[in-house]
Amino acid sequence: MPGHPWRISCPPGPAGEVREELHVSVSNMRLALTLVVFLLGTWAIASVLASRVGFGAKLRWIAAIVALPVVGLLAWMFAGPKPSRTRRR
Repeated sequence: MPGHPWRISCPPGPAGEVREELHVSVSNMRLALTLVVFLLGTWAIASVLASRVGFGAKLRWIAAIVALPVVGLLAWMFAGPKPSRTRRR
């Protein structure tokens, strides 16, 4: 199927042989990316809830992560409150 949107045809090789077609499933890639973003967003929200910032700050961080999943997640990772590093003895 040369007109199929998820199939990429390779040009013939130097000796004129026909190469196998490369199948790229866009829907599977989207599903995997969506799953990764969802799991990272869930982790970020759990981190926000476990942090020691005030309720208002938690609410703003969660809203940012939910409204803009990738941007909010990256902002949380780089600018969000860091967990306290206390030693246990």
